[in-house]
Amino acid sequence: MKKINYYFTAIVAVLLLNTQCDGAPNWDNEITDAVPPGPVSNVNVENINGGAIITYSLPSDNDLMAVKAIYSFREGGEIMESYSSASTDTIKLAGFPDTQERSVKLVAVDNSKNESEPVTTTIKPLTIPVEIIRNSLIVNETFSGVFVKW
Repeated sequence: MKKINYYFTAIVAVLLLNTQCDGAPNWDNEITDAVPPGPVSNVNVENINGGAIITYSLPSDNDLMAVKAIYSFREGGEIMESYSSASTDTIKLAGFPDTQERSVKLVAVDNSKNESEPVTTTIKPLTIPVEIIRNSLIVNETFSGVFVKW
């Protein structure tokens, strides 16, 4: 029985060693161009608690890769970027700390990393969920503990 286990292990090892992968494709050889994609259009904003859901119409470029949203959480703060695949027409932004209006630039990006002209839209996030919970929080004492309701 031990010989069968040794033979089986040897056969599996030989098969694994003989199996070769072709490797990852080399994306550097892709055909590139200098033509930027068209801009997104028909931009609609649905403000949600702590963020916004932005929908848009994609340009009809064959090499469209993604749509990039450029925004900041606070006035004068760090510039953030969120990406959405070219297979969807929606991008969701979340995590805003307050309900101030902010401008968001939407940029279409193609496979050659060319960027379209930005389309600017304004979002106004609704009250953040933590604030809603804090305003409705009720804490009562119970037998050897605390009762929390929100």
